Amino acid sequence: MLKGEEMKLDEIVLAESIVERLKPIAEKVVGLRLSKLEISLSKRNSKYPMSYLSPNEITIYSKHWDYKELLSSPKELSWFELGIAHELGHHVNYTINPNLIETYGSSKIIKTIIEGFAEYFSLDLLPIK
Repeated sequence: MLKGEEMKLDEIVLAESIVERLKPIAEKVVGLRLSKLEISLSKRNSKYPMSYLSPNEITIYSKHWDYKELLSSPKELSWFELGIAHELGHHVNYTINPNLIETYGSSKIIKTIIEGFAEYFSLDLLPIK
């Protein structure tokens, strides 16, 4: 296995372990059972480090992440964990309203509300210490 392939595998394993740790907390907070999330990596250029564009899938844009710095932490969570928590907020939102993905790009107001909820969810609703 090439060094780059190992890093890809490590990123997926790390992201999956973060989802498995945060998902039960999210389910308890919102009182919903969330479906399984799939993690994929993309080398495609994106202005975002991660996205939740299709139901039940978080895409990580690997060009945004230096694997050695994935676990550097500003406070309780690393930037990578905060990104996963934000995308988990989108997953909660999608679980509540499955049509959300289709309307996501249709309005700046809807996009702002969706992004605001995901950020609020990741920073304030998840009781992580």
